[in-house]
This record gives sequence, structure tokens and C-alpha cells, in this order.
Amino acid sequence: MKDKNIIQIHRSYKALSLYEKVSVERWQRFNPEYTYYFLNHDEADQHVYDLFPEWKEHYESLPLGSQSNIRRAAILFNIGGIYVDCDLCPVVPLSEYIPEKSEVVLFSHPIRNMYMNACFASDKGQELMKQLAFEGLRRTFDLEQPSDQKSDDWLSWHFHTTGVLCCQDVFGASPYRMEDAISGLHYHHHDVADGNAPSDMKAMHFGTGLWMPRRSAVKPQDMYNEQNINLNALHEMFGPTGRKL
Repeated sequence: MKDKNIIQIHRSYKALSLYEKVSVERWQRFNPEYTYYFLNHDEADQHVYDLFPEWKEHYESLPLGSQSNIRRAAILFNIGGIYVDCDLCPVVPLSEYIPEKSEVVLFSHPIRNMYMNACFASDKGQELMKQLAFEGLRRTFDLEQPSDQKSDDWLSWHFHTTGVLCCQDVFGASPYRMEDAISGLHYHHHDVADGNAPSDMKAMHFGTGLWMPRRSAVKPQDMYNEQNINLNALHEMFGPTGRKL
């Protein structure tokens, strides 16, 4: 990839959780050759408005999770680079696995045999990213959003319209094959409960899930405790640097 940018999005740095603050700092520290962009929601939304001005009103009516999935693709189309969720903590630098000559880099969850939407990468102007953003706008317009009081129905709608199932359809129809997607960024704490890092491990995903209505009631102390477990696991495996050697 020629566009060496790391892109992360959140409400603000102050609003980041404990695990997310560690994660965003490590993305910068592990990859000094990349330009780092931390965009707040308003800055990220502008990329959607610039790309799809006619969809502005509809986009603004969508829930946070849907907007998040659409804006990340729009940003990659506009400036290029790698998008990563703030709760995805790296343990190796990008130089160890991002192909220099690839214009698009996709990541997989091999256990689920699915593409990830917590991270993907492309050079500026790649139509696949524009297609992914537009597909999210189109699907959320065509398919009525269920009440968030019906949690299972709402999650199904979210995953199909802008989430992993939308990525599966768009990426799966592209020339980029699942077998070429990069694995190792899908691990969670339960995958390393024995204290041994898998040989292909490149990051550990906490998954705050705060975009889900049912997660909005999680108590701050419970979230803090959960994240501390993950950070302690990283420290036990990789020491104070948090880097896999």
C-alpha cells in the first residue's frame, strides 16, 4: 500500500476507555512510518457528506453503529490507509504483515470464515471502499430499522445493513479472495486464556460493543474491570512494551 495512514475514530480522546487509550497509543508507537489520524465523529462524518451529499439527511438519522461502519469506508476512499477500531490493540507492527504492493488489504476471522469489519485497508480512491459505504446507506434506507427494544431483531438488521454481513457480501463479490485475507487480528482474551499467544496473533480485540443498545447499561466499573483483565493478559504475554517479538 502506498497510502501509509492509520485511521481511528471516536467521540473524543477523553471519551476513550482505558483499553482504547492503550490501543491507540500503541498503533502510533509501533508504526512511526505511518501518518496517524484520530478523527472525532464530526470530522469523520464530513467524509460521508463530501462523498454522498445527497444522503446526508438519511445518514444523520442512523444509529451510531451504522454511521461508524459507513464513515470508515468513506474515509478510506477519500484518503487511503488502514482503518482499525480503537479497541483493537496491536502486538506487532504493520510492516510485518501489510503487503507493500496491495491496493486493498482485507482481514479475516478464520474461525467464522468471515471478513472482519473492525479493520480493513486500501489506497485512496479504491472503488471497493466507496461501494461498501454506499451499500450501507442503501441497505439502511431500504430495510426498516426494528425497535432497539427487540435486541435480536435490531442486531440482525445492523449486521445485515452495515455490519459484518454487509462486508461479507461486498468483499465476497470483489476480486479479493477470503484465502488472501490476513488473519490474526480477530483474537479476544478467551482465545489466549492459557497465556500463550497464537503464532499468527497480530492484535487483541476487546470489543466494547457500546454501539449496541443493550450495552449502553454496562456499569463503568464493570467495563474497567473487563478491560484490565485484557491488559493484564497482554502484559503477561508480551511484557511492558506490549509487543510480540
